Amino acid sequence: MSRPKISLIGGGQVGGNIALLSAQKELGDIVIVDIPEAENFMKGKALDISQLPSVKIIQNPSLSKP
Repeated sequence: MSRPKISLIGGGQVGGNIALLSAQKELGDIVIVDIPEAENFMKGKALDISQLPSVKIIQNPSLSKP
């Protein structure tokens, strides 16, 4: 069975915490969309989340295009 896809608009404190909890509970594949100025912040947050046991981060190069 395919995993559900979770899209979060905004990766601030609320979006980041929802992403973290969703990853911890293995609810599905998570995508966080935010403004370009927050790209490095979001990459750091994704790296933190990826360090959790049983969490895998897959970066889609097409999402990184301006």
